[in-house]
Amino acid sequence: MSTKRKLLLPAAPAFVASAAIGTVVTLDLPLGYRYHEISIGYVDGGSSPNDITALFGDIIVYRNGTPERTHTSLELDHLNGLNGSQYQRQQLGTGANMRQVQTIFFAEPWRKDKVDTDRMAWSVDAANGFRTFQIKLTTLVQIPSTASFFAWARVDDALKPPQNGQQSVKKVYRAQIPASGSSNDVTTLDARDAYQVISLKHPTGAYIQYATLKNNGVIMFERVRQEDNAGDLTNLGLNPATSQTAGAFGYDIVLDADDPLYSAMPATAPWLKLEYSATASGNVVALIERLGPLD
Repeated sequence: MSTKRKLLLPAAPAFVASAAIGTVVTLDLPLGYRYHEISIGYVDGGSSPNDITALFGDIIVYRNGTPERTHTSLELDHLNGLNGSQYQRQQLGTGANMRQVQTIFFAEPWRKDKVDTDRMAWSVDAANGFRTFQIKLTTLVQIPSTASFFAWARVDDALKPPQNGQQSVKKVYRAQIPASGSSNDVTTLDARDAYQVISLKHPTGAYIQYATLKNNGVIMFERVRQEDNAGDLTNLGLNPATSQTAGAFGYDIVLDADDPLYSAMPATAPWLKLEYSATASGNVVALIERLGPLD
């Protein structure tokens, strides 16, 4: 295994102070490396807002123009934080001296098995089918005039493609599940890849009180109450959401919580039932982490 290196990434032209709301910032990332993580650094300079998660809406990772990971900055912070608060947005200093860093993890340092940690890194080169590798960020607010940004990556040498085909990586998808009444049966989840995590935001008017997950008729997760689920995940060393507020993350279904990658659920016919504390409306937003070949 080659030595890991920390490389400063080329700045994007739109990644500047005073960028308007809705500006799409594109980071074109160099090929030829195995990416373990990419970090975005934010220097506030004394203006407001002073939280990087308030600056960006969608942060999307693309391979050859196809989205492989989709989440907002806040959603990324939740998914990272599920594995421990040390993986969330980090801040040093205050006011004009404040600096923050948010990281997109490809390798997963929270895994107990070092082999599994590095196995999740992405080999980004032509041999592994990459022509382009990009991250696009959309601004939620006008960027403060005093702000500045930088980005870096932790990399080592790209690996050859596995003999049995494409490398398997973690992908992140966002789904909107219409919520109505006291419960919903969800039959629209994709029957592909291996499911690792389903993180759910509460709908309007109620919170997700119970969840049941089946795969091809086999019960994987049976009518677990929100509070009990959070307690179980905490006992496993995770940092689950516990909110019961509409629009907030509050229910995390973690399928590989015992750590080995092979405990993720290969999806053949996934079915999810959500039961609410009261009459629900609006949508349940689901962030789904899946292990499988790049799209």
